[in-house]
Amino acid sequence: MRIVQKQNNHGDKERKATGSLNPTEVGDFRRYGRNPCRQEKIRAVKKEAFLKDRDLEGIACYRLLVSSQAALGLCYHVSAKQLKKMPEDYAECFAILSDGRMIPKD
Repeated sequence: MRIVQKQNNHGDKERKATGSLNPTEVGDFRRYGRNPCRQEKIRAVKKEAFLKDRDLEGIACYRLLVSSQAALGLCYHVSAKQLKKMPEDYAECFAILSDGRMIPKD
């Protein structure tokens, strides 16, 4: 999904979602959300050992990044398609879902 910003006839900027949710965003979100065993392996490592192991740190960072991107993709998709609102930034996206009673405020 892409966010397009255009000026309308009155000179105001309008933001609009085009396309659809990227299937890889949903697929990545499902893959990391469904496999708690992989997350438990990282969680089981002591903090000192984790911080010394650059590979393990990289794996955890990558998984966090992919999960965050998937969550944001879903947030923008639901905001645009279900609530018909286009957020200006990431924080506003989740606020829109909260105002629409789709997620809790906290």
